[in-house]
Amino acid sequence: MLTIRTSRMRRTLVAAVVLTISGLALSACSGESAPDPGASEGGIASEIKLVAVRNATGPVAYTGLSAAKGTELAIEEIESSGFLGEGVTIDITEYDSAFDPQTAASQLTSAIAGGGVSAILGPQVSNEALAVAPIAQNAGIPIVYTQSGVGGLLESGNLQFRASAPQESIWAAAVDNMKASGIETVSILTNGIPTYNELATAVLPELLDEAGIEILGTFEFENSATDFQAAASTIAASEPHAVLEIMTGSQVPTAVVQARQAGFTGQFYSANSMTDAQLASIGDAGVGLRFVTGFTYAIPEGVPAEFTTAFEEKFGELPDTYAAEAYDQTWWIARAVKHSNSSEPSAVAEGLVAVADEGFEGAQGPLTFENSNDARGVGTVVEWDGTEQIIAE
Repeated sequence: MLTIRTSRMRRTLVAAVVLTISGLALSACSGESAPDPGASEGGIASEIKLVAVRNATGPVAYTGLSAAKGTELAIEEIESSGFLGEGVTIDITEYDSAFDPQTAASQLTSAIAGGGVSAILGPQVSNEALAVAPIAQNAGIPIVYTQSGVGGLLESGNLQFRASAPQESIWAAAVDNMKASGIETVSILTNGIPTYNELATAVLPELLDEAGIEILGTFEFENSATDFQAAASTIAASEPHAVLEIMTGSQVPTAVVQARQAGFTGQFYSANSMTDAQLASIGDAGVGLRFVTGFTYAIPEGVPAEFTTAFEEKFGELPDTYAAEAYDQTWWIARAVKHSNSSEPSAVAEGLVAVADEGFEGAQGPLTFENSNDARGVGTVVEWDGTEQIIAE
């Protein structure tokens, strides 16, 4: 368990960064209504308690570790700018779900047992999100997810929210890119994570059919699979124009290399689960790989670019989509607290709906929301040039 606290001394040290990104953090709030002092009798606590349940160990640890940094940057800005009032601080405790739904459920149950939690930053993996959703709902605490795009998750109660566009809503951009690139046939690799499996077996077939692109074969693997040679040989023999790898980022490098070794020479498209380190690990076989995402550091202007600058100054590295999503997730909660003028869970939930109805611009760019709880953004197709991410043409 990792507890992140931002002290007054630390806020002084980052003042220069906060000034630089004031347009990033606060311009997004300029269109919001002024807080309504009568919205809640609870008021805003001097210390707001948040809980995060996400992976810090296991095969997708990079997602949770990166997200924690995005949240840390957001909290630093919120506190230093006095966004929620002079002296108001945010205490967040990170729990490691360890890529296991039962662990996620157990961790959240323990985290909220003592009370006082205003909101929960939920798991990024869909089966973990499904495990904790009823726990948050029954406790009366709003939970805001990133990733976790499995169908039905947000319909499980009125306290369920998602701060990043689900894969199904941004893959249309990738299919448009395929069509424009002359791709007529594809093969699909996927795993058992509900979001990915649903994308590969339900969403993509419809999108591809509408674009006139034929699926030659779909190959399903376990989440822990590391050997794709049999599928790679079959794919190479059928000679599709592209392979769509709808799997975790730790699986993609191996699958790409094995497909190339089997003789596949076409284009790769991946889900937005790839970090620069993972892309670089593929070597020459990964040059030209494309993926669709709600955020990339290659976006040259606007709030996403300002976020990239602030993140790199703080952590000495470029942000990925998980950091950007968590940044927006945390700011959404802060906006909700301010809108409701309360850190009570029920008031925060009402504030999340109100802010969603207005929309805001964050690290992922302009965000709108379906059903007042489900983020929608603009999908960007990114290409790996062997050294860095670039916007695909």
